[in-house]
Amino acid sequence: MEYRQLVVGQKPGATLPSPPPLVPQDADLYIHPHLTQDYDQGKGRSLRVLEPMSAGTVLVADPPYAVVPAENSSTYHRTHDFEYAWIKQHGKTIRKKEGEYALSMLWIIVRMHAGRHLEIQGESGQIPVGWKAMEDLRDNRDLWPQEQLDTWRRQIETYFIDHWGLPDTEEVLMLICKEEANTFGLYPGATGIIQSTDKPHKRGPQYALGCYPRASMVNHSCFPNITWAADERGRLVFTTSRDIAAGEECCIAYFDLQRQTKDLFTFACTCERCLREGWNA
Repeated sequence: MEYRQLVVGQKPGATLPSPPPLVPQDADLYIHPHLTQDYDQGKGRSLRVLEPMSAGTVLVADPPYAVVPAENSSTYHRTHDFEYAWIKQHGKTIRKKEGEYALSMLWIIVRMHAGRHLEIQGESGQIPVGWKAMEDLRDNRDLWPQEQLDTWRRQIETYFIDHWGLPDTEEVLMLICKEEANTFGLYPGATGIIQSTDKPHKRGPQYALGCYPRASMVNHSCFPNITWAADERGRLVFTTSRDIAAGEECCIAYFDLQRQTKDLFTFACTCERCLREGWNA
């Protein structure tokens, strides 16, 4: 599991007003017309290109369903009343007793349900991705250690049980499993850049945590053909890092390319690079 620490509230260098969208007719979401969803029995959902793509092509610009910024940030999304009440009651306690990682994890769960309530009330203008996309995310619950599940269940029963608008313990636990398996840390630089030298690429400190349902379809590779980075609108933008052939799967690196899948996640990477260089052993 990756260590998470949110250190600033908005992308360094971000300016207002936001720059024009990538596609004028759609100010929030962009999906390349030659990109299609696929399914693999072992890996689950994936994205493939239907036609050849040249390097530098933007394939996806996905707006987040929910984002949580850092402490003392001036970058806040619209909040629901119960989210504000929850932060006021539990925010400082969780940061002190459970740590920054737990706070960001629990807070984004509350924010997801705040978005769901705003959708139901017909006020979802700031949340262009629907709750159905959240339901489609895989939780991989059977892969999490029982000790970790017990810790999350304790945190839910301590900090969620007394707040209206939030579901029961088991539903929140399922959502936490989805969050931990699918959310993206946001960084000033791009992730997935292949180094031409031994000097590691540094993407910078994490400044936010976001849930991007469409972006979560893309699988990991230690030899990715896609880089990802957040733009000033908060969208996660996938850009081809090399030419891609028709029918080829689009893959990203889940982290800076340092071959740590076994340490950070629960799987041994079987991408072409790891098989060739023996890093999956």
